[in-house]
Amino acid sequence: MRFFVDTAQRGSDLMAIHKNAEDGLISFRLIGAEVDDGCVRVSDLSNCMAKIHGCLKHVERCITGTSPSLQYVIKKMHVGSPADCELFAKTPKRKNDIRKSVSTLLLTTIASLAAGDNGSLDARLDYEALKSFQEFPKVARPAEERSSRRLIVGVHEINPTYFVTIDEALSIEESSYGSISGSLERIDVHKSPQFSLFPRPIGSPSVRCYFGDEMLGQITDALKTKSHVTVYGKKDYIQGRLHPLRVKVDSVEIHQNDQIPSFASFAGCLKDIEGDSVDLIRKIRNEWPD
Repeated sequence: MRFFVDTAQRGSDLMAIHKNAEDGLISFRLIGAEVDDGCVRVSDLSNCMAKIHGCLKHVERCITGTSPSLQYVIKKMHVGSPADCELFAKTPKRKNDIRKSVSTLLLTTIASLAAGDNGSLDARLDYEALKSFQEFPKVARPAEERSSRRLIVGVHEINPTYFVTIDEALSIEESSYGSISGSLERIDVHKSPQFSLFPRPIGSPSVRCYFGDEMLGQITDALKTKSHVTVYGKKDYIQGRLHPLRVKVDSVEIHQNDQIPSFASFAGCLKDIEGDSVDLIRKIRNEWPD
């Protein structure tokens, strides 16, 4: 399904997003259902706040490629009808301040989904991150008795188009049998045994790989040695993603890491060469074909 996108309105919305995203400030408004006389239930507010916080953590992880570290505090809150809340990211201890990047990506993603434009979703957002965008506004998803609940994040209201678009973005578009290679990380055996595979190029979203119990020892060894692996199995793709969303693994091939020589290991290897080493390297480099 595709929706018409008003580009002029989107341009105005993006200006508002960048203004509101300064220093990691996220505001949202929750309006209660008619059956509650417009008042907001405590369970709805606490659940919504927790889910938005979780979504921010996923967005940060996708930007940095590491575990999230930003800490959020409640800067302002008004409880009643409606309930208004502002979440603020504390100044990070590390030099790289990514607060604005995180809040901007969150708000621009919400804007794209509300406009029905899943083609502009940031490629860094992996399945878990997109799933969090599906989860946090469930309080406003149309339902029978409580369909009048409303949620506004920043300047955008979560509308029916939002839910259609995120559901479409998460739906499996194609499946095929084949292989994919990458770095193996993060084994999880609590439910269905799985691990995360990070394919090249660096920065690509991780691929969830589900495997049988009989492969646990092999997978664990590969993780310990930080080996490069190739997995074979059924690959499921979602729209707009180069790599599969997940793989049902039939077999794994572990590639032993080659020992990369250090600069020190080159000492004395060219004993018969005279002259300055810089000149030698320059000469070799200039002989490379274009």
